[in-house]
Amino acid sequence: MATIQRIPSLSLLLTLAACASPASDVATSSMPTGSQMVPPVKDPGPAAPGVAMPGTVTGMAGAPASMAAPAAMAAPAQAPAMAGEMTTAKAPAGTTSEIMQPIPETFLADAGGGWSTLLTAHWELPAGDEGYYCARYTPTKAVMVSAFHAVAPLGTHHTLLTIEDDKSSPDGVGKCDANSNGPRNVLGTGVGQSELKMPEGVGMELKAGEQLLLNLHLFNVSDKPLKGLSGTLVKLVDPASIKARAEEAMAGPVTLNIPAGGQTKQSGECTITHDSTVFAVGPHMHQLGIHLKAVAHSSMMGEVLLHDAAYDFDNPELLYLPQEVPMKAGDKVKVECTYQNDTGKAVMFGNSSTAEMCFLGLFRYPEGQKSYICAR
Repeated sequence: MATIQRIPSLSLLLTLAACASPASDVATSSMPTGSQMVPPVKDPGPAAPGVAMPGTVTGMAGAPASMAAPAAMAAPAQAPAMAGEMTTAKAPAGTTSEIMQPIPETFLADAGGGWSTLLTAHWELPAGDEGYYCARYTPTKAVMVSAFHAVAPLGTHHTLLTIEDDKSSPDGVGKCDANSNGPRNVLGTGVGQSELKMPEGVGMELKAGEQLLLNLHLFNVSDKPLKGLSGTLVKLVDPASIKARAEEAMAGPVTLNIPAGGQTKQSGECTITHDSTVFAVGPHMHQLGIHLKAVAHSSMMGEVLLHDAAYDFDNPELLYLPQEVPMKAGDKVKVECTYQNDTGKAVMFGNSSTAEMCFLGLFRYPEGQKSYICAR
């Protein structure tokens, strides 16, 4: 039986003890050992001047760029945080990486190991608080991406990178809400998820003049303020080598009503809008989720089990399928989620970590869906 390949991920455990750890350097996500290296790609040139805003946007020319040191260089020791002091989120101890630390913050700056900075943002969150920061940046030159890597230090619940069509907000960083997303999805990652690599000959194109919108969902469960640097790194590839462009669609219901007491199941389905091939999946639930099962009903392969496993809110996974699954327009993906609700009250669908979701991210090619939600 074919085995699903688990995409290497960082286990960023959202525990009170971890959040209250001593102060440290600004977080950088680690690249898993053994990942395929791609030679660094020359920076396509300076970007258009940006607007300086609180929580510096880090994908624009003129933003403060860190003089990044190799990861092998030890960071200076710092004194433990005193009560009420700001704690800086960091990547888990013991991880190894060729990614530079701290992450360079200018658009397409060399981040080490073949990675380039796409878009990042500094954020701060009070003790026990939850919120959203959005970073916007409009590239001046198109790039083709073969792999993504999430910079997701402690406190980052998920990141969602979309493309904004109307550009109603200027480039920069500021507080936003869960609904501040563009209509076209590029990549969504949850707690612990870090890297996605496209199949050979497949890439995601980020076009010149189209505004990138990175929405950061932040959740500080500690009793101290928390700050960090979250975002996305990319590996670039020659567009001439790309035969198909990829996208992600989130399959599942957009209404949930999870009653209090014991376990309950909720389900939904996605009707495929165009002929496409699924190569990887990523389950997404919140704190009450304990299991997710998803089945593709492909007119070409029949019934295909995409995912059937326990769900861990602190360490969800992106999974390469053992065999790519071709889907025709009109085919369906059915998603079933199991919850354990001991909160004493009903829990509904929502973007907050205290509400719930039931989605399976479908990474597929070619692109073609206008909305990143597939819930019909």
